[in-house]
Amino acid sequence: MKSALELAMEKTEKLLSKQSAGLSDAQKKRIAEIEAECRAKVAEAEIMLDGKMRDAVSGDPGSAEAAVLALREEHLRDKETWAAKRDREVAKVKEKRG
Repeated sequence: MKSALELAMEKTEKLLSKQSAGLSDAQKKRIAEIEAECRAKVAEAEIMLDGKMRDAVSGDPGSAEAAVLALREEHLRDKETWAAKRDREVAKVKEKRG
């Protein structure tokens, strides 16, 4: 019996293969580059977040909780921003069909 994760991965793979049908190799390559760039930016932001979190919790204990919460919210906004940028750039690549 397959786990929920395995089923989700299969469904995602099918969806991705349908979406990439009809794209040129150059388009597929550019989309992969865009996705890799955005993943790298998010990873970089997570590394920076870790440092900021350490600084926040090493300071005043009374303000640490609020600082950590604010940092997490900022990180979520950053991730959403990168995801939106990725989606816009991928859409532009897909529009250049034919």
